[in-house]
Amino acid sequence: MEEERRVAYVAFTRAKERIYLTCSTTRLIYGRVVRNPKSRFLIEYLSAHKEMNDDNKVDNTPKEIKDGSRVFHDDFGAGLVIETKEVFFKILFDRDQSIRNIMKGHPKLKAYSK
Repeated sequence: MEEERRVAYVAFTRAKERIYLTCSTTRLIYGRVVRNPKSRFLIEYLSAHKEMNDDNKVDNTPKEIKDGSRVFHDDFGAGLVIETKEVFFKILFDRDQSIRNIMKGHPKLKAYSK
């Protein structure tokens, strides 16, 4: 799932000036009409960008998140940023000691405050 999300994010961010995101609700395959739901990654991406536009911010990621920062993710809980990459934060989460790559600007990721 993480790899699929990363590939979708890379595809969305490769656009030089504009990106046109479309989605087909139905398709004709081998003579049968097939209904297609919207991609969960498309929905995530659009909701994150809607929040950014609503807040009138260029970047939804708090500026204080960097290597060594404590963060909180709505699903995974508290964690420590162990590496900052161009598109992702590599985070060690306290709850299950898992290391996950989370996109910068992800709406569920916030600077941790006690």
